Amino acid sequence: MHFHNHPHHLPHLLHRLLHYFVNCTFNYLSMDTWSRSYVVVLFLASYAVPLVVVCYAYFGIVSSVSRHDRNLKSHEVTQGGLLQGV
Repeated sequence: MHFHNHPHHLPHLLHRLLHYFVNCTFNYLSMDTWSRSYVVVLFLASYAVPLVVVCYAYFGIVSSVSRHDRNLKSHEVTQGGLLQGV
């Protein structure tokens, strides 16, 4: 048995998925449910989720540095002045 890679040999859903994954373009102006959901998932996966992860990481860095700075300043106050030799 010889199989060809023609769309009518694949189930409809698999063909639609392959169509999206092998092309560089997609119809983002189409109003059908499949295209709208693909645009939403693409936006979330390639823009919104990475943006949230980066913002969360930077917030963690800034809060850690701020907390360290506060601890250092409170240590200076308890030691009676500026740290010498640092």
